This record gives sequence, C-alpha cells and structure tokens, in this order.
Amino acid sequence: MKILVMKFRNIGDVLLTTPLIENLHHFYPGATIDFALNRGCEAMIEKNPFVNKIHIYEREKIKTLLKRDANNADLLQTLAYIDIFTNDFEESYRIYNRIIDEFKINDAGTLFLAAVAAIGSNHPQNATALLELSKLTDPNAMESRIALGHLYQEIDNIEAATIQYGMIKDPNFKSKFVDFMIDYTKEKK
Repeated sequence: MKILVMKFRNIGDVLLTTPLIENLHHFYPGATIDFALNRGCEAMIEKNPFVNKIHIYEREKIKTLLKRDANNADLLQTLAYIDIFTNDFEESYRIYNRIIDEFKINDAGTLFLAAVAAIGSNHPQNATALLELSKLTDPNAMESRIALGHLYQEIDNIEAATIQYGMIKDPNFKSKFVDFMIDYTKEKK
C-alpha cells in the first residue's frame, strides 16, 4: 500500500502532522508513506524514519512555466489537480473549465476531477452536469456514479441516487475518493 500525506500550509502545520505519520506506519505496517509539502517545510519531515520520499510542491514554478507556455494542457491539468489538494477549489474549477472548453479534454477522469473542484467551490449544479457527462463518456466510471449518487441524495432525489448506486454492479468496488458509509437507517428530522 502507498500513502501520500499532503500538507501545503506552513511549517507549523507540517510539524503537527508528524504524529499522523507514525500512526499511519503502525496502522498500515509495510505501507510506503510519502509526504508532499511546500518548499521550505521539508526540514520538518526529512529526518522522519517513517517517510519514504518527500515531494516538494512548487505552484509558483508551475505558474512560471505556464507564463512561457500558457497553452500547455498538461501543466494546466497538474495545476488544477494540485489546487484541489490545496483546497483552492475555485481556482481548480476555473482551470478545469478552461481545460474542457478550450482544449476539448473531456475524458471521464477530467470531468470527474472538474466535478470535485465544482463541489469544493460550491457549484453543485455544475458538478452534477460534469458527473452526468463523465458517466456518459464512460459508463463504467464508477467514481462518477458514486459521487453523482451522493449529490442526488444530498438534495433528497433518492430515486436518482438509487439509480446511480444500482449501476455499480461490482460488489467489491472500493472508491478511491469516498471512504465512508451512509447510514440508510437513520431517519430524517
């Protein structure tokens, strides 16, 4: 198992994650634990015996490269993806819209990540549309179906949610993004 811990804030925030790394090591023995963080914070982690590799996040470097080549779709996708994990959802959403509209990159994975950014930036209707497009692009995009089911369930459209959940035929499917169970027995208040 591989685990990537990501903390893109300040040195103190990185320092506060050190107990988490040790706990992950003990809870998942044999797992490879990597850490992604901002440049300048690596000293807080580099001597940790449980960290396999440190990945330095250099958003400014990516932005500089984009200034030289503003139409580099690969760099834009990298930046949008990183923005999701740094909780800059609005910026990620804006970039994904550009990737989809200008570069016509509309595979199920890109549409799904754009929907994640849309959810994070409080654009649930756009997220629903992106997830619907994702599942039309790839009917086997189970992550999109799960997310769509959750969005429909959130707005009490249980019939639509049930349809999405029912399309997941593999009983052993485990989401890479959703790791919680919904308590269907709980009554609404």
